[in-house]
Amino acid sequence: MDRRAFLGGALGLMAPASALAAGKCVSVAYGGVCTTALRFDAALRSFDFDRYDRWGWTSAVSLIFAYYGYRVAPETIVDKAYDGTFGLTGDFVENARQLNRPWVDETGKAFECVVRPIFAMTPYAQNVAIGEMIGSIDRGQPVLLCDLRHAMVLTSVTYRNDPVSPQVKRAEVVDAWQDNEHVHVLDAADLTAPPDGRLHLAASVAVYEAGTPGHALIRRRVPPA
Repeated sequence: MDRRAFLGGALGLMAPASALAAGKCVSVAYGGVCTTALRFDAALRSFDFDRYDRWGWTSAVSLIFAYYGYRVAPETIVDKAYDGTFGLTGDFVENARQLNRPWVDETGKAFECVVRPIFAMTPYAQNVAIGEMIGSIDRGQPVLLCDLRHAMVLTSVTYRNDPVSPQVKRAEVVDAWQDNEHVHVLDAADLTAPPDGRLHLAASVAVYEAGTPGHALIRRRVPPA
């Protein structure tokens, strides 16, 4: 994927994710440029970046839980999903699936997590994978991204509206890594599979209120900042 095409120049300079509500853009014709994004204001305000900046994977998951309105510290995720160890395996899909379990947050609210891998170092069609990431954000579900270094949360995608071959112009992530801005534009390689890119896992993360009939998705909208 060409970096210049990915960034898209002026076409990609849309409003940041923090200024947009979750939902699909439907105001453009076929071939137009559209942005779909999630509101992460409350999650960013509540997360202790100074304490958890190096926790990587579990910090990203904690941020996603916070987006849905649940407070679960990264160390709690380590204890419950990974038996208290940071030595996660190289099987990114299996690591993601360990999150599929009941949870109780710090305030006693019970919920369940459903992680659906989209892309994980397989001969998966790139266009289909990008389309599924866009579809996840359209549904109000963040996407957990992981390369060999750390994990991030995909929160905003600006793309050319082609259902067969969507062309990403700009993407933004929330990132707990200390050396990065907490909200920043993603490099094209981080949405591209090896050998051309660094993407090792993309997974849609849905959270459901415990006991909800049919597991109806709780779409928690973040109040205006």
